[in-house]
Amino acid sequence: MSAESRPDGLPRPTASEAARWSREPAGERCFVFVTAPFGPFSRRLARELRKKGARCTRVIVNGGDLMDWGLREAAVYRGGPSDWSRWIADYFRREKATDLIVHGAAYRHARQAADEARRLGMHVHVFEEGYFRPHWVTLERDGVNCT
Repeated sequence: MSAESRPDGLPRPTASEAARWSREPAGERCFVFVTAPFGPFSRRLARELRKKGARCTRVIVNGGDLMDWGLREAAVYRGGPSDWSRWIADYFRREKATDLIVHGAAYRHARQAADEARRLGMHVHVFEEGYFRPHWVTLERDGVNCT
């Protein structure tokens, strides 16, 4: 494995790509949330992104997602496990998504969504529960513990 690739074989973002991510105006971006911690965190994050002009949507994959986010600015996934990768890639293209936000890189839906997002050249943002401090979250671009 080269320094430019990830363990899953997909290319790592270059330093210039990562710097560009932080400079892109929020108003030109569409954030898709797939899996998120329950509670107000993801809704608050989406609200702040929207204040900056970004579009935000959530993919509902289970009843917990529905209770947590609702149906407003959301898409419900009704397919089976074998259809997920194709469905989420089509959704990203249809929404003109630029960014994926997931919570928990090991969850099947999050992992496969991140793989599809990378293939499409999207920015991937992964939240995990804090490693050393309870009730905190960690954010890493392009994945947590992917080295």
